Amino acid sequence: MDWVSGGPEPDSIRDANFVPGRLLSVRTRNSAVYNGLISLLMRDGCRNLRTGEAIDVQVYFYED
Repeated sequence: MDWVSGGPEPDSIRDANFVPGRLLSVRTRNSAVYNGLISLLMRDGCRNLRTGEAIDVQVYFYED
């Protein structure tokens, strides 16, 4: 919480790394990577390329 209030960045954030190849192995909605990407898509107001539908909580929880 200190970081949110302007304090020093936590070690876990400072030491984090991104492995682009990991994106190729995401297979389930339970993956932290999948959930993180969906969160960013929803935050930025992205749309489904095929349907044009906004990516939101309803789309996330829709089961095909």
